Amino acid sequence: MARHIVLFALAAGVVLTIGFEALAVPSQPQLEYRLSAEMGEALVATFPPSVSRDEAVRNFRLVPPVSGEAMWFDDVRELHFRPARPFEPGQRYRFVWPGPGSLMARLVPEASSSAEIPAAPVAARSVEPAREASPMLPTSEIAFFQKANGERVGLDGPRTSVGKAIEINLSTMVIQLFDNGQRRGVFEASGKGNPDKTPTPTGRFKILKKRGTIFSNISRVWMPLSLQFYGPYYLHAIPYYPNGKAVVTQYSGGCIRMAPGADKKIYDWADVATAVVVYGA
Repeated sequence: MARHIVLFALAAGVVLTIGFEALAVPSQPQLEYRLSAEMGEALVATFPPSVSRDEAVRNFRLVPPVSGEAMWFDDVRELHFRPARPFEPGQRYRFVWPGPGSLMARLVPEASSSAEIPAAPVAARSVEPAREASPMLPTSEIAFFQKANGERVGLDGPRTSVGKAIEINLSTMVIQLFDNGQRRGVFEASGKGNPDKTPTPTGRFKILKKRGTIFSNISRVWMPLSLQFYGPYYLHAIPYYPNGKAVVTQYSGGCIRMAPGADKKIYDWADVATAVVVYGA
């Protein structure tokens, strides 16, 4: 208990009792920039055991300020901050500790840790160059699809004439299922990589594994209905945190997110070795 500040209310007044070790500056939380294919960008603050979850969450602030959501992971003592919109390239963000107005701030000097956002686009990871997507096969069919927001988009013809294929247009965010060139389903994609910083790889791939629900040790999130199609990149349902909260960030780090309602249908339809064609921007 020596590291904790304790207040005792007595009849004669309020007495502040401070453990000996609390007078020293606490170990400094460290801030780092992380990037993953499933979640994209995050600034991660790692805290020493002397800092409680409540202290970490209550005192967390970035300079310059940026809007987003923060999530605490007790098993690794990390607080992950994901921006509502992409971090500014080349910007150095500073995590000030302790936060202003806190009791700890009045007792110890303010310290900080900083992390710089890469100035140039950085791929989350890659294992080999992507192959070019096949051109669209000739078709006389004119088809449209109405998305959940009411937007009506034109549908491309198939790029694969033999066997099963999942074809994804990143420009319209539409996923089509084809079997021997025949359309079997049309669904929405709900997320992709940041085109400027962590783009989704385009080209012709195939389903490598059907992995069900998997956990990312980098991003600390669960990824349901995961279809691996290229290195660390997956088609998967909306990821969620260990507490069950769904991830609401604008971009992934390159993975393609399937919309609710579409995710299980696509996952169940796909087989290992099913072609995956990704194109657009």
